[in-house]
Amino acid sequence: MSSLSERFRSRRSSSLVVAGEVVFSVYRKRVQIGQTLRVERITCSPHREQSLNLSCSGALLETNGISASGMMLRSSRCPESVDIHVTPIESDIGPNASGAVDVLCWNSWFVDDIEHAWIGEAGIRLGGTEPIRLECNDGLGETEFGDLVVDLTIS
Repeated sequence: MSSLSERFRSRRSSSLVVAGEVVFSVYRKRVQIGQTLRVERITCSPHREQSLNLSCSGALLETNGISASGMMLRSSRCPESVDIHVTPIESDIGPNASGAVDVLCWNSWFVDDIEHAWIGEAGIRLGGTEPIRLECNDGLGETEFGDLVVDLTIS
């Protein structure tokens, strides 16, 4: 049987049904500008460092006074709980006009301090909706969605 990454690629899709459950290569969530995302790490593999990555177009993600269009929440360098504010992009013509943006979430992992993503058995399964539980499988070994588990609360 082909790996999850091969199946995502051959179907040109960011989601698949695996054993009756939807699995994502990238999880997309629509949020309003001005909302706050709280990311809480529930568990993380003791075998290798894991990371949750977030990005968006049309707004900035801000935490601790730093704003960017994307950020990496690396398990060894990030607190277990982080609040990320979705803020407008200011330009010469004012803030972005849209009131909502898509925040993209995907997992990555590190081997010999080299980041890997979207290969092998990598994927994200939803384990709940309030908060949104992202259960991530790194690309190594069996397809088990416990390598990184985070709760995403939107307020």
